[in-house]
Amino acid sequence: MPDLATLQKAMKAEILGAEPEAVIGLAINGHGLDPHARLRIHANTLRLGLIDTLMDRYPSCRAFVGDEFWRAVARAYVKVHAPQSAVLHDYGASMGDFLGGFGPVQTLPYLADLARLEWLIHDIQNRAGDAEARLASAYPVFDLWRAANGYIAPEAVDLAVGRQQVLVAGRSGEVHVELEGEAA
Repeated sequence: MPDLATLQKAMKAEILGAEPEAVIGLAINGHGLDPHARLRIHANTLRLGLIDTLMDRYPSCRAFVGDEFWRAVARAYVKVHAPQSAVLHDYGASMGDFLGGFGPVQTLPYLADLARLEWLIHDIQNRAGDAEARLASAYPVFDLWRAANGYIAPEAVDLAVGRQQVLVAGRSGEVHVELEGEAA
């Protein structure tokens, strides 16, 4: 029988999609079901939970591309970005960078910065005390965020406006998203 650390490492690797290890078969009684099939149940549950997290975490991006497309984006992200922490709050931080290199959204180059803005909002919402962060974008990301959230009509967004810098500030338990002016 393998030691606990070896077993945990093998289970984590298999749940996250690595090749099955023989040690799993030695440690898990499948009660008629192959031990690897049992772990695939957990892997599927984890994957679906991570996809749902990304669906909820990036509503503005989802508004621009639609639920079905965003679910496909989330699925692709989950395949290459395993959680690095047991804290779900941390999951999805690199979505903006992922989108910057993700072929199917290259016709929407502003989507990466919109995801970065949404991550800042999420991060500030979950911090204790007052905090702030800024995002300088080559695109009118503040206007895009406002359109996705119903503050302005989508047709009011003019991509030719170009660069915008956004301040996300948490003050007294509330998050404020403000345009600071042109990005440098």
